[in-house]
Amino acid sequence: MKKIVLMVLMVVVWQVSCANKEAEVKKAKLAPFSGAVVTVESGGGYTYMEIKGTSGNFWAATRPIEVKKGDTVQLIHPMKMEKFPVKSLKRTFDIIYFADDVLVNGRGHMGDDSKPMGMGMGNKAVNPHGGDTATKMKNPHQMGTTHMAGEAAIDASRIKPQNGSVAIADLLKNPEKFVGKTVKVHGIVTKYLPMIMKKNWIHLKDATCGKAHIVVTTDETFKAGETVLVSGKVEVNKDFGFGYKYDVLLTGAKSDK
Repeated sequence: MKKIVLMVLMVVVWQVSCANKEAEVKKAKLAPFSGAVVTVESGGGYTYMEIKGTSGNFWAATRPIEVKKGDTVQLIHPMKMEKFPVKSLKRTFDIIYFADDVLVNGRGHMGDDSKPMGMGMGNKAVNPHGGDTATKMKNPHQMGTTHMAGEAAIDASRIKPQNGSVAIADLLKNPEKFVGKTVKVHGIVTKYLPMIMKKNWIHLKDATCGKAHIVVTTDETFKAGETVLVSGKVEVNKDFGFGYKYDVLLTGAKSDK
C-alpha cells in the first residue's frame, strides 16, 4: 500500500514538474522583443535583424554580433525609432528597435550566461540616431557624424537677433542668465529630427554662434533651411538617457508669428 501511495505521489510530482516547465517555456516564448531570426544584414558597423516575434515580424539593430537565420534572440534595452534611414542598406525602416545588445540562443556574445551582452555597455547605451557609422552610436544632436552631413552647408551669417530675441551665442555661453525663463530665438533650421521620444527636435543657428547650434524641442513641424522665430523655455543639464544629454536646451518651443 505504501509503495502504491509513493508511486502516485511521484507521478503527481512529475506532472506538476512538467506543467511548470511547460509554463516556463510558454513564458519564455512570450518574452518581449524576442523571437526567431528571419533575416540578417550588416552595414555601417551594425547588425540588422528581421525577427519573427509573437505579434509578427519586426526589425532590430545592434552593434556587430554573430547571429544567423533561425537563431532565437532577445533584445536588451531596445529603443524604438521611426522612419530611420540606413544609407549602407539603401533603405528607410518605418520602425526599427536599436538594442543595447542581444542575447542569442539565451547566451551573451562571449558565451557567458552569467553576464548578458547588455552588461558590456551598461548605462552608457546611447542613441543610434547619431548616424550609420562604423563604431559610435552618438546623440543625433552632436556634430561630426555622417548622419549630420549637410548641416554646416546652411549659411546663418545673415540671421541676427530681432524682435527681442536672444543671440544663440549668449544662450550657449551664459545659460545661467536665462535658465527657467521663456526666451525668443531667431535662427535658421539646420537639422530637423521628427518624433524622437514623442517630440520633434531642431537645431538652430544664427550669425553669432559660429559652428555651434542650439537644440530645440517642439511639437511643431519645421524643415531645414527655414528661418524661424520661436519661443521656448531654457533648461540646463538635461539628461533624457540614451545619449540625449545637453548643457543647454530650449524646450516646448512655439513659433512667434
